[in-house]
Amino acid sequence: MIENREDVARILFSPKMIHNGTLLPAAFELRSHISEDYLSVLRTSIPSWKEEMKLVPNRRNRTAIAYSTLNVGETRALSDDDTIFDVVAYPSEKFKSHAGITIKYKGEKVIGGIPIKQSSLTAESFIRLAIRYKLLVLARKEVHYL
Repeated sequence: MIENREDVARILFSPKMIHNGTLLPAAFELRSHISEDYLSVLRTSIPSWKEEMKLVPNRRNRTAIAYSTLNVGETRALSDDDTIFDVVAYPSEKFKSHAGITIKYKGEKVIGGIPIKQSSLTAESFIRLAIRYKLLVLARKEVHYL
């Protein structure tokens, strides 16, 4: 279990996640093309996290340019009656610090590209935007350029 006092770092890619020094909502968007079910982050309490960040592949349309930190306890505290945020460890041999921010809406895991049950199309767009906005506001406390 990841302790509430820990921080996690979300790697920010340009130009989709950050533009002219401004963090954009896309920084916390679940990718639909892979049915992403958590937002990847790195645990800053694991000594190798900065080295692991350098191992994340850059691609044609995304280049790591910065990271933003979020406190685990504050992330979990974003939860309300309908939406539950958690931070779960997902380590691998290559990425020992890997973790993910998971989101549940009315008990169902929120997954990129898969409709949120118990919502209309309009409500789903609003729910996804609200999730990104909550995390964006929390992360705006710090943006660190690589």
